[in-house]
This record gives sequence, structure tokens and C-alpha cells, in this order.
Amino acid sequence: ELRAPLSVGNGNFCYTADFTGLQTFPGRYGLFPLCTMSNWGWHSYPGRWDPADLRLVPFDAGGRELGYAVDEKGQEELFRGLRQNPHRFNLGALGLDLPPEEFEHCENIRQVLRLWEGRLESSFSLRGTPAAVETFVLPGEDTLCLRLSSPLLAAGKLRIRLAFPYGSHQKSGGDFSRPEDHESRPEEVSPALLNIRRRMDGTAYTVQVILGAGARWIFDGTHVFTIENSGESLSLGLRFVPEGGALLSPVPVETWLEQGRRETAAFWEGYWEAGGALDLGDSSDPGAGELERRLVLSQYLTAIQSRGDLPPAETGLSCNSWYGKFHLEMHYWHSAHFPLWGRGAELEKSLRWYRKIFHRARELAASQGYAGARWPKMCGRSF
Repeated sequence: ELRAPLSVGNGNFCYTADFTGLQTFPGRYGLFPLCTMSNWGWHSYPGRWDPADLRLVPFDAGGRELGYAVDEKGQEELFRGLRQNPHRFNLGALGLDLPPEEFEHCENIRQVLRLWEGRLESSFSLRGTPAAVETFVLPGEDTLCLRLSSPLLAAGKLRIRLAFPYGSHQKSGGDFSRPEDHESRPEEVSPALLNIRRRMDGTAYTVQVILGAGARWIFDGTHVFTIENSGESLSLGLRFVPEGGALLSPVPVETWLEQGRRETAAFWEGYWEAGGALDLGDSSDPGAGELERRLVLSQYLTAIQSRGDLPPAETGLSCNSWYGKFHLEMHYWHSAHFPLWGRGAELEKSLRWYRKIFHRARELAASQGYAGARWPKMCGRSF
């Protein structure tokens, strides 16, 4: 379904895929772009945007005059800069290395999202030759795991492509038209482990590419890496690590991947068994089955999009709405269900953020003549 791509994630990190199980044909998915996003992945354009320089519009508030930022006229650059920065960004686009026109030659498409295991299984045929992809995200770290199987691999007709965009406040979170404004630097640790050092403006992170036997990588010198394999099966792991995060040493990829699959399945089994559900199997209402499906799917979607250490954005971690910032009035709608279904600990993780910014909330209230704390409306990771 081109209007509803499927995602895998862990609440702090999310990967949205097309029918190939990867991000192969992003141009076909206009409503929801195919992004790789995290709660730590924020970027700001170069520039200076100081809220103290902003001209406020006065309003009467119970006999007192308070200023609010509601008019950008005459201060467009500052006004928009404060709204657009910081913004979440697309950490990287991972897909099959196929030209857009090959979309028309994909047939026999089948895709299953296994909610109990947290795994996406995708299969299709390309010009009559079958291909299958397994995709999942580890529960405890921002790591994407996949296995691609196809005779096209061994024939050299199918490769994986990893491309990095510049950060953007737009819906897609990425801008591929500015290759000169950021850096992708490869560092080969071993034949089985490649570290890609990423830097753009004040944002830095590392992508660790864990390669299976027979795989090799090729760098185009800018921001595109292609990975090919001599056999019919390719196992791959991508660890997205923020600046200062712990990096992995070389590991046997098949053993590592199998352990990750077990950990992921164990997490999701525990998630479903520890919380509530709704069984409408005895209902005579013709819409009962669809209601039950939506209730279960909603619990999965909010688990991968809104179960992290920050209040969730309106579109979670699927793409940028409001520049990827979160609106605190929406926190209730995304997360209040967790304790109602018996998963209160999942809500507590994002509630800790309020304690971290409590002093700023008190300062904001005091600056407007209020007692107590006043929470912001739309903001990024720091406030």
C-alpha cells in the first residue's frame, strides 16, 4: 500500500520501509516518506537565532500585557529560524540499488508485519526472479538488521545502497541536493565492520555497518555506499550511534544477527503478554474484527513511535511534522493508553523529560508573571 508503508522500531529509533522491506522506491511514497529517524538525531542550520531578539505581539491576559511570537513580518529569518531549528533529520536511506523504473517490474509482492516477533517479512520478484528481505530493529539499541536473499545477488544484479542526505526541516527530514554541506567518511575496522563517520554543521554521528561473509562495500566518494555479495544471501546490520556513543568491535555477523533476532522476539513477546488487549471474537457486529485489528495495530505503532525518552511528535518517528518537534498537548493522545493497558513504565520514560526542563519551565512562567511552571508547546530535545 503506497499510502501506508510499514515500520519497525524500538520507541527511540524507527525505520520505515516500502514493499521491498527496505527504502528502495522512496519516490513512490509521497504521503509518508521513507525515513530513518531517532530521538537523538537533531540538526540545526548554521546561523544565530536568539529568542531574545524576537519581536513579540502584546496581548491582554486578565489585565496584564503579555507578548507572544505570532507575527513574522519584518523578522522573517529569525522567526522561521526559531521554528525550523533544531529539526529531526533522516539518518540515512537504505534500499536496494535499483533505478526508479524497476518499480514497474516488481511482481508477486507479499509483505507481512509479524507483530509478535517485531519483524517485517517482504518478498517479491524482479523481472521474474524472486527476492526476500527480513527486516527488524533491536529493542535495546538503534540498530537495523536485515537479511536479503535472491539469486540476483550472486549474479551481480542486485546490491544494497546506503545514501546519506543533508539534514532538513522538511517532511522527509533529508535533502540530497546539498552534498557539499556535509561529510561521510568511511573507516574500515575489519572486512566485517565499516564505520561511517557523519558530520553536518554541529551534528555528528557514526553508522556502523556490520557485514556478512562474502559482502564488500564500495564508496562513491561523496555520500553513497553500495554493498554487494558473492552468494545468494546477504546479512547486514546498521548501528546508528550518536556522537560519544559506544562503538561495537568486529563480531561474527550471523551469530550476532541470530542473537538479535531472539532478543527482538523476546522483547515483543514480553510486550504483548505484559499488557492488556481486546478480544471481540464473540461480537456479532460486522465491524468488530476491524476494530480489534486497529486496537492491536495501534498498540504496536505507538510502541515503535512513542515509547522513547522524549514526548512523541505528532507523526512519531515516521517523518517530520512541525519540523520533528513535539507538541506537548499531544503527549496525552500518544501515550496515555500505556498505563491503561498495563504498561505504565513505557509512559514514565518520556515523563522524565519534564523534570529535566523543570527549571526552564519555571523561568518561562516567571518571565510572564505566573507562579509555578509553564511548559512549552512545541520544542525539540532541549528547551
